[in-house]
Amino acid sequence: MNRDHRETAARGGLAALLACALVAASVAPAHAAPSALPDAAVSAHDGATSTAEAAVSAVDAATTPPTAGTLGDAATVDLPSTSREPLTITAEDAPTLSIRLPAGDGAVAGSTEHPGVRVYDNGDGSTTVPVVAGSTVRIHTVLRDRTAPEEYPYAVSIGTGSSLSLTDDGGAVVLDPAGQPHYRFAPPWAVDATGAAVPTSYSVSGTTLLQHVDLSSAGIVFPVVADPQPVLWPGGTGVRFDRAETQAIADSGDASSAAATLCGLIGSAPGAVACGLGAALVLRTKIQPFKDAASNGRCSQINIPYGTGPALWFTYEVDC
Repeated sequence: MNRDHRETAARGGLAALLACALVAASVAPAHAAPSALPDAAVSAHDGATSTAEAAVSAVDAATTPPTAGTLGDAATVDLPSTSREPLTITAEDAPTLSIRLPAGDGAVAGSTEHPGVRVYDNGDGSTTVPVVAGSTVRIHTVLRDRTAPEEYPYAVSIGTGSSLSLTDDGGAVVLDPAGQPHYRFAPPWAVDATGAAVPTSYSVSGTTLLQHVDLSSAGIVFPVVADPQPVLWPGGTGVRFDRAETQAIADSGDASSAAATLCGLIGSAPGAVACGLGAALVLRTKIQPFKDAASNGRCSQINIPYGTGPALWFTYEVDC
């Protein structure tokens, strides 16, 4: 098995970091939840009469989760004039990200009543409302009532050969043909008009991210707001495991056994016990992508953003 010096060094670093997981608590950075709309666009629209006004009102009232990151200060976001054209994101030192919006049965022109906001009535009980605020964009979809679909497709591309994989936290990562990450989607969320969480999840079909929103609960108060949020992938290092290694980790059973397998693969003899215990801590919540990759005949990868601990690492499946 041929591995260059950089990957060998990365594997050694991973072993050390797994050992450090035992002595350092890692928590996600705290961010205050911003208003769903930029200041210039905030408007409650009491007594709103149009679909666009009602959708903007719903987005403004939604309790948004903490921001999961940004697109960088130099990023530009172009909102399409119609729902059949892609939203594009251009960020520094990253390829352009193209995201096609849910479009219902046909293209509709976007309403531009507010700076940084465009509204697309999908004609199926849902309205898509992307909102640009500073160095972030959130692609809200407003579900007006139970006639709205429960699945929303977002076709994603950073060029020929790009791919999309789910991450262990329920989000997704956008990869170039070499398997390097450039953007990610934060874990999905959806809330009803009272601020109560509505069950939602992502799945991937090719390079299309599908957001599923479960409207089966009788207690849901409409409208519901759901929100994919793309952010720039933070700089970091990655360790890839080939098919055989991925299968070995997936077949190990519980997190402790999988940890022993992983530490054996990355060559951590000097700190085997610490590595094993640290890896068990990590794999307790991050082993599923190894199992998914093994069942799909693919490889797996652990990515470690700079300056973070295991709680903020990502595991996902990649092409071999």
